[in-house]
Amino acid sequence: MKLFPNSYRLRVSALWIFIAGAGLLAVSQTYGSAALASYDTADSTIDVDGDGSADALTDGLLLLRYMFGLSGNSLITGVVSENAAYKTPDELIGRMSNLGNKLDVDSNGEIDALTDGLIILRYLFGLDGETLIANVIGDDADRQSAGDIQTYLQQLALPASEDSGQPNIILIISDDQGLDSSAQYNLSTDVPVTPHLDKLAVSGITLSMLGLRQPAPPHEALSSLDNMV
Repeated sequence: MKLFPNSYRLRVSALWIFIAGAGLLAVSQTYGSAALASYDTADSTIDVDGDGSADALTDGLLLLRYMFGLSGNSLITGVVSENAAYKTPDELIGRMSNLGNKLDVDSNGEIDALTDGLIILRYLFGLDGETLIANVIGDDADRQSAGDIQTYLQQLALPASEDSGQPNIILIISDDQGLDSSAQYNLSTDVPVTPHLDKLAVSGITLSMLGLRQPAPPHEALSSLDNMV
């Protein structure tokens, strides 16, 4: 099987050295498929070594070697970034294992080096369109088009978002409305029906002490609120 379409071929001997390292002879005889596993983890990115970017000659080759079943020094020789946060075989295997069935790029129920692994490697080398998927889509794949696979890999290449811990604040200002027009203040016998505002009030904070020395438009009230917060 061709690793790359003709127009994008690399020297096969050099590429296999990258892929196999010390395990070259074993790989030339057999190759394996990584077992599927289901994990929900924050480490759902193909930046395997954690250096901040997904790179073909580091992360791409690590994933390909992993799918071929390599481990130990055969897995990491020559393909770990200098700035990597994860460098040992155990750390890297753990991160790739945690990706679970997310590595089934073509979604055919199996993680395979010669389909999913090569698709990821081509993508990280910058290939797109038909050159990304030519001859590397697995049988019975649910994800077959180049567009669908590129969209999927774009998401997989992004680092997991982190919760900043900052609160989300929504400030609603309504003009020309008395307190008796708002159900949250319970000042009217004819209670208005405002279900969405009621939900926000229950889960948030209702401001009950805001005063101005003279009538003012909303933007001035907002300025006074800024001074109070």
